[in-house]
Amino acid sequence: MVAWGAEVTGPERPLLLDYLASRFGKVADQPPPSLAVTELLKMRCQVCHDRTLIDQQRLTLDGWRREIDKMSAWGAAVTEVEKTALAEHLASR
Repeated sequence: MVAWGAEVTGPERPLLLDYLASRFGKVADQPPPSLAVTELLKMRCQVCHDRTLIDQQRLTLDGWRREIDKMSAWGAAVTEVEKTALAEHLASR
């Protein structure tokens, strides 16, 4: 951007680079799912759904949130913290 006329002072440069890298940089490889999320998946989802069916779904983070909300409306006991953990895990696959 500097080559195209953006003016960035010396002190601004590292702050700007950190900001851009944190929001738009390459995402590091995801670590394997923690035991807690895997157990949560078994306790909250696999009670009714086969793991194969779950793995076939390719939803976005928002899509998984909606799906979990739908399951909660149908009686699945999922807290907000669990919903976030499950949705993030499932969307990251």
